[in-house]
Amino acid sequence: AAGLVGSGGPAASDVLAALWVGSAVGIAGVLTYLAVAGVPAAIAGTAAAAAGALAGLIAAPVAYLVMMTIIMVTYLDRCDAPEGLLGCAMGQISRIEAHGSHSFAEDLFPFTMMHDRIDLVTQSRHWGAIEREEAFVFCSFTGERTSEILRCYFFNPEICAAGAGAMIGGGVLGGVGIVAGIAAAAAIGCATIFLCVLAVLLAVLIVVAAVLLGAVIGSHIGRAVGEDSGPDRWLTPAGNFVAPGDIVHIDGNMVQRGFDGNANVLWFVKQAGWHDRILIALSHCELDELPPMCPADLI
Repeated sequence: AAGLVGSGGPAASDVLAALWVGSAVGIAGVLTYLAVAGVPAAIAGTAAAAAGALAGLIAAPVAYLVMMTIIMVTYLDRCDAPEGLLGCAMGQISRIEAHGSHSFAEDLFPFTMMHDRIDLVTQSRHWGAIEREEAFVFCSFTGERTSEILRCYFFNPEICAAGAGAMIGGGVLGGVGIVAGIAAAAAIGCATIFLCVLAVLLAVLIVVAAVLLGAVIGSHIGRAVGEDSGPDRWLTPAGNFVAPGDIVHIDGNMVQRGFDGNANVLWFVKQAGWHDRILIALSHCELDELPPMCPADLI
């Protein structure tokens, strides 16, 4: 068997995009209302301004912590590598999912992208490991040809560099947003309950927008300096890109991930070997007739 030669999460991104748009619309709406209503900061008085500043002092840091927690959790989900079950699986590639292929929101927030993935239709000898701990199982075909699929993720440094950039950018610009949010809340004041609510809302929206803007800038910088790699950059011995239909063996670290519906996946691939290319989609019925190709113990 010849080795491969290297030449090189959607929901989170959609939520962040919605938050960013919502923040921009919300800030514009509040400012428009204040302009139309003619409520200058001074009219609220010193006490009202102090109350507004206090409200902003509470709301702005809370919004900052919530947003930074979302970014941190997203970053750790992509870049943490818990120890799992080491081993090898053999089968046919049914799909290659490149990072950044889900939505425009992922391009906007690079740190929400998922690592490159190969979906591997496996021999039945691997099914016990794929099903361990009552995991969810992805399948291909139907009836007697139903075959289990193992998702195999290839670590992409570009994504983690984008995540680190998002943490730094969001943290720095979010700090500026806290100051601006408190100042805006103090300017509106709390002369009435309605104005107090507006002050808190504006402070929160400013912080959310600032953190997201910082995360966007930071993650794009991180992505630009990060190394791009993955199965779509890998070549077969003949110099062709790996593609659906290729018969391969893949070594990696198997863990159960919530992102994949609590399925057992290879997170991350350590090495892989290319063996053949068969353009017809195979099930376990045909794959089981092929000789074992893993150099190490089967998972």
